[in-house]
Amino acid sequence: MRLISRVVRFSGVGLLSTFVHFFVLVCLLYLSLPVWLANLVAFTFAFIASFLLQQNLTFADRLGGARMNLFAATTLFSLNLVCAGVLGQISGTRFALFLPLAPAILNFTALYIMSGNSKFKKRA
Repeated sequence: MRLISRVVRFSGVGLLSTFVHFFVLVCLLYLSLPVWLANLVAFTFAFIASFLLQQNLTFADRLGGARMNLFAATTLFSLNLVCAGVLGQISGTRFALFLPLAPAILNFTALYIMSGNSKFKKRA
């Protein structure tokens, strides 16, 4: 797949997962959860949606029919969890609604690297 096609697919899935993140975040903030906790929970929902869609739509050709393994999911989740936690802690309420935009570059780079590396693929 050409890079432009991959970026377009990644962006589409990213927009959908950003919407999930934003929607869950707003609902949890409405319920008066602390910003850092609301962001971590919202991120988790968005991560699951994004991870499944990215490996099935955006990076399926690089995975060669395989699926990303638990190590890949854990690594990516951990990187994003730290990012979401730190940003949620330092942003405060004023910038809370911008939090779903933060992980885009990190995720594209990490997923691109992982999808081409056998260490991150399930063994047949």
